[in-house]
Amino acid sequence: FWHHIAYTYDGSTWAGYKDGQQVFSTARTFSMPNTASARINIGNNDDLNANPDVELAHVLMRPVAMPAAAIWQLWEPNT
Repeated sequence: FWHHIAYTYDGSTWAGYKDGQQVFSTARTFSMPNTASARINIGNNDDLNANPDVELAHVLMRPVAMPAAAIWQLWEPNT
């Protein structure tokens, strides 16, 4: 059993999606690290010393926030 999880950040709003449906959206301001030198953790939280038992099938990172319709199209079954 799997779920499609997606997060977007457009510079002022952080949003989360589960199986193509938006589950939260909140105003948030933070700076993205310089990816040339920063470490990116996926499926891990160094601050909590947590390493959940997860399997990732695909990881997609884009330089711009995707709109909700595009998130749905990535998840939509049978497409």
